[in-house]
Amino acid sequence: MPSAQYLYPVAGTVPPTSVQSAAVNMINAAVNFADADTTFTVTHNLGMSTADIASGFPTIILDQLTGGVSTTTGPPIYTVTSTPNTTTITKSTAATLSGGTVLAAIARPHSIFR
Repeated sequence: MPSAQYLYPVAGTVPPTSVQSAAVNMINAAVNFADADTTFTVTHNLGMSTADIASGFPTIILDQLTGGVSTTTGPPIYTVTSTPNTTTITKSTAATLSGGTVLAAIARPHSIFR
């Protein structure tokens, strides 16, 4: 089963609360996938609006930190879907050696004009 190690604005396995997320624009979490794992939901509690989600937010940056180099399928492809308070990361393969750790940086839209 995949797991997340939240790195910012909290540290540990418990996601930030909506109060903690309200004070920041980005949530960082290291998501650990085993070979057989294909999905994991990161709880960010950013309280995104439906309009923001329809406009392509939050901005999500995924960085493969370790692993993810299957000799049969190549590196996994990751896709993401979001709700107001969560982002689900889906890994394209459960092949041998496809597991690893992905850094997920999830950012709300922000601007001086908003």
